[in-house]
Amino acid sequence: MLAGIWYLMLLDSLSDRSDEKFGEKSYTEYLQQTFLFLSSIIFLVVAQHDRKVRGFAIAACGFCLMLLVREFNNFFHTIFIGAWQVLVALIAGATAYFVYQNNETFLKPARKFLRTPAFGFVLSGMLIVMIFSRLYGLHYLWYNLMGETFTDSHRWVKNASEEGIELLGYTIFFFGTVEYLVQRNKKWLTLSAEKISQP
Repeated sequence: MLAGIWYLMLLDSLSDRSDEKFGEKSYTEYLQQTFLFLSSIIFLVVAQHDRKVRGFAIAACGFCLMLLVREFNNFFHTIFIGAWQVLVALIAGATAYFVYQNNETFLKPARKFLRTPAFGFVLSGMLIVMIFSRLYGLHYLWYNLMGETFTDSHRWVKNASEEGIELLGYTIFFFGTVEYLVQRNKKWLTLSAEKISQP
C-alpha cells in the first residue's frame, strides 16, 4: 500500500500540468479524498450493524463527510461561492438530528473509543492534517526559508511537502477507522458465537 502511495506521488511530481502537480487534480489529492470517503463508509457500516454504538458511529461518519466536502471546496466554488459551507452545514444538521435520535448510544461509546488504539490513530491523523500541515505550509515560513528564490517554480516544492504530509495524516486516520471496524467486528463475532453456543 505504501509503495502504491509513493508511486502515485511520483506520478504527480512528473506531471507538467499545474493542477496535477500536487494540485486539485493530483493523485495525492484523490488519495486524500478516497481515504476520507472510505472512512465515512466504515463508520456508516458500523452504525448500521452495531446498535450499541450507532449514535457515535453516525457522528464520526458525519465528521468524515464534512471533511470530505471541505476537500472539494474548489469544485463547489464553481457552483457558487460558499457552496461547500452550505453543504457542510446541511451534513452537520442531519448528523446532529440522527445522533439525537440515537443519543443513548453516543456518549458511552465515545468514552470507550477514547481508550482504544483506534483513537490514537484517528487523533494523530487529525493533528497532522488540521494543525501541523497547515503550519508547515504557511507561505511566510517558506518565504523565510527560501527568500527571494521562492517563486512560482519553487511553489511546487512547498505543495509537494504540504500535500504529502496531509496525505500521511489521512492515511493514519484511515488506519484508525479500519482498526475500529476490526475491533467492533471481533465483538460481533464473539456475540454471534455466544448465541450459537447457547442451547
